[in-house]
Amino acid sequence: MAYHVPYPFHQDPNFFYFTGLNEPNGILLFCTDKTEERDDQSDLNWSTHLFVETRNKHAEIWNGPSLTLSEASLATGVDNSHPLSEFSKFLDHQALSTQSICVWYSPLSSKNFVERPLNKFVLKKIVEFSRQINDKRISFENPDYLIDSIRLIKSNYEIKQLKTSVIAAVESLKSAMQITQPGITETTLQSYIEYQMRSRGCSVGYPPVVAGGDRTNIIHYMKNNMRIDNGELVLVDAGCRFNGYTSDITRTWPVNGMLKCFCLPNVNT
Repeated sequence: MAYHVPYPFHQDPNFFYFTGLNEPNGILLFCTDKTEERDDQSDLNWSTHLFVETRNKHAEIWNGPSLTLSEASLATGVDNSHPLSEFSKFLDHQALSTQSICVWYSPLSSKNFVERPLNKFVLKKIVEFSRQINDKRISFENPDYLIDSIRLIKSNYEIKQLKTSVIAAVESLKSAMQITQPGITETTLQSYIEYQMRSRGCSVGYPPVVAGGDRTNIIHYMKNNMRIDNGELVLVDAGCRFNGYTSDITRTWPVNGMLKCFCLPNVNT
């Protein structure tokens, strides 16, 4: 990947859930003034801190305008917005102002935060932070399972976004079935499906699988560049993303539109 080639940005779903912010290189912190172990958490004072990149005139010429700190606070509802460059200073202040610290750090890429952390900048600062307070009691936890439990039950708003995403994906695949014919290429079918999704106000949820013939046996077939011949089946695994919520649908149909009986041996289970 060339360093100067731009790629569409995909926000971390949990970060988007808490902030609604769709800009890269943001850090969200939840802080509490808890100073002693206790079971009652109701009277804790919480504060939220968002760290974002400051506006850069040169970068905005290429990528368009970004949010100011005040705009970021207004858009996300966080208590405090800070320049990303002040993240280390903020951690230093926390280290000096408390004696017992539990750091809940989400690695973005793995449930085990010591494996393949995606955001190396944040990890580097967290490690430096832990070394600075090595004479104090500190523990590390991964908050992903807590976030998963929070997001498990959807609100009415979330259900509406998911339904919109699913309906758009269903209609896109139905349209793709109607234009499928022998000799069509996987590339053509993929392009048509993506067009249908975008025309319905959605983005593509993930790189789709469009596989014909024996290639349908490849679970994550991504080439999508072969012709689909008469008598073959085509498998499509695709989904829409709408306001941060993604549908996921897999369907298989005959390229010539005619189903025939596929006789399978009887298996006793």
